[in-house]
Amino acid sequence: MRTQRCKHCKDTYIYDENGPIKECSCRKIAEANKRFYLAEDDDGHWYVVPFALRHEFEDWVASGEPDGEPEGVERIGGSPTLVTFADYRIE
Repeated sequence: MRTQRCKHCKDTYIYDENGPIKECSCRKIAEANKRFYLAEDDDGHWYVVPFALRHEFEDWVASGEPDGEPEGVERIGGSPTLVTFADYRIE
């Protein structure tokens, strides 16, 4: 079991190899709103990441990206211009 402080809401969340046990406040909000963001790995590949999975994605990138991207994350290759939006919000 691991704990980490959320960079966004400063809550402490707890998770194990199966996923979150205690979620942070912004993860709950993100799941309710189905928010996504664009992220880049260390090799320049771009991904559409559900905001609710940002901790898992960041941990995956930090671990050296073993065995494909986390479930729910979509690799879009080397160009974020492949993603289009009907609406967006900059936070």
